[in-house]
Amino acid sequence: PPEPPRPPRDLHETMPAPPVQARAPAARLREAVSLLDRGSLEEGRRTAREAAQGVGTVLRSREMSRSDIAKATTILQASVCYDLLARLLQQIRRVHQELYDPCNVPDRLRNFAPGQDQELPSDATLCTLWTYVLRIPLPPKQVLRYGLQALDAHKRSGPGAKLGAARIGQLLLHHFGEALSPDQRRSAEGAAIAARGAAAPARGQAFAGRCPKCRLPLPCLAQVCDSCATPVQLCYRTARLVDSRALVACQGCAASQPAGDRCGWCGLNLPA
Repeated sequence: PPEPPRPPRDLHETMPAPPVQARAPAARLREAVSLLDRGSLEEGRRTAREAAQGVGTVLRSREMSRSDIAKATTILQASVCYDLLARLLQQIRRVHQELYDPCNVPDRLRNFAPGQDQELPSDATLCTLWTYVLRIPLPPKQVLRYGLQALDAHKRSGPGAKLGAARIGQLLLHHFGEALSPDQRRSAEGAAIAARGAAAPARGQAFAGRCPKCRLPLPCLAQVCDSCATPVQLCYRTARLVDSRALVACQGCAASQPAGDRCGWCGLNLPA
């Protein structure tokens, strides 16, 4: 009989063995991932940030071989990714509570009046945040986990989210086809079928973020705005899409952020 498909790889299967100097931060990173998987978002975020700071300190000491520096850098980059993931998951949880928990309605919703210059949370907000999550480079196991949740959020968000659901469903089928359960495969395939002939979202609806320049809605996971050709990228500092030309990538942790003297995560000097 054919061998069963291998499950998607987790963090410990994609990371190199840490050098001696980085073992403690690597352990903190594994702890952070476990906390996030259990839904302890605030503690997971704090632990991921501690891991990043710990590896940054090790790298600044410059007391490692070139191969150990490369291994420590990989751990640093993963730590920063999980810090960003935790922040986005916290936002998703907050918006979900505002939308679906009538006992947890914040004052800004109770006091809202039509015509006020503020944006209320919506299903489109949830979809947008999930597409931001899918832009983070994570191990396959987490990509599958959060991809399925993103697909579910889009499918529950009405006609305007159909094209985004189809895009996410196609990605899941392409990268995890054999690892999907029968129900998961049917859900991903159904999203693609439901999107056939679907119209683009209404002009004011944004289910995957807006172009930072022209403010028109972006297609799901687009790297360039269809309307004005502005390249877009997720900013690690703001957790929002910005013009990628306004960002620099830290040469240590690879976090994309506005230019400055030092990286806000690992403390290394940013490129000029």
